Amino acid sequence: MTALAVSASGLVLSLSLGLLVLTGCDDKQSPQELFIESTDKPFNEVIEDIEFAITERNYRIVNTLQIGKAIRERGHEDFPDNSVILFCNLTIARAMLMEDPDYLNHCPSRIGIRASGESVMISAHLFPESGYNRELDELIRKSNTHMVEIVNFGARAWLEVDDPGMEFE
Repeated sequence: MTALAVSASGLVLSLSLGLLVLTGCDDKQSPQELFIESTDKPFNEVIEDIEFAITERNYRIVNTLQIGKAIRERGHEDFPDNSVILFCNLTIARAMLMEDPDYLNHCPSRIGIRASGESVMISAHLFPESGYNRELDELIRKSNTHMVEIVNFGARAWLEVDDPGMEFE
């Protein structure tokens, strides 16, 4: 192949990739924000507290992916605990999808929990606000508030939790 043919094919490839990237962009999408907290609570206690906080806000846990355990079972015994909890509130999901069906790509909600040295990191993807639909953005703010509350609940010790329904005497 001549240098001119290589250059021409490289140009075609570059233009094709450029068009692919440009056509994949959507002006109504924004990057998802990641909300992260850390705690010194044991990993399994964090999982239990996150699951409790999820169900207390009327979300249903769809699945828990025990990624760290699966990697350890494949022979990497020192791999740390890593789990992802997938969950959904069908009432909120239905309302969001009625406003913008493309929000299906953000479902289900998920929270990652991972051991990191002596700490446990808890992270959640927050829904990006649309910026063009007031009703949708209200639903997104409500969901994001729930996500932050769930992560914070998982990170706090029981006596630190600021929950009006919990009174300690």
